[in-house]
Amino acid sequence: MNRRRFLATSAAFATASIAGCTGGNGNNEGTEPGDGGQNENGGSEADATVTAVDVTFDPIRLEVEPGTTVEWVNEDDFAHDVTSEQFHDAAADWDVAKDLPAGATVSNTFDSEGIYEYYCTIHGQSNQCGVVLVGDVSLDASLPCE
Repeated sequence: MNRRRFLATSAAFATASIAGCTGGNGNNEGTEPGDGGQNENGGSEADATVTAVDVTFDPIRLEVEPGTTVEWVNEDDFAHDVTSEQFHDAAADWDVAKDLPAGATVSNTFDSEGIYEYYCTIHGQSNQCGVVLVGDVSLDASLPCE
């Protein structure tokens, strides 16, 4: 098992364990893109993970189904952020700007099918960007960081 898969699995297990201990009911409030995707106890219930490491997002392209909660995990010793952008005309016009301090996580639930592009304003579009492809969509064009 590679390190990223281990960390993602461990984080998912820990989140589920904490929710069970604190009486979390698993209901996800605030589920529109850009709203945080956190449950009522403040914890996220991630279905997919993007890692910020070495001034990149990994994976750069993530394909998920509608209703998926994506968690961004900062494995670096310095800050990143996740900021919505429209690099291509086909991309969704969404609004998110989340700080991602060293070692922190942020999440977002994507309920609607679409192409959700984003980047780190600290490190720039050409260095650190990504896209979440939700549902039956595709993006044949390159991102600025590819």
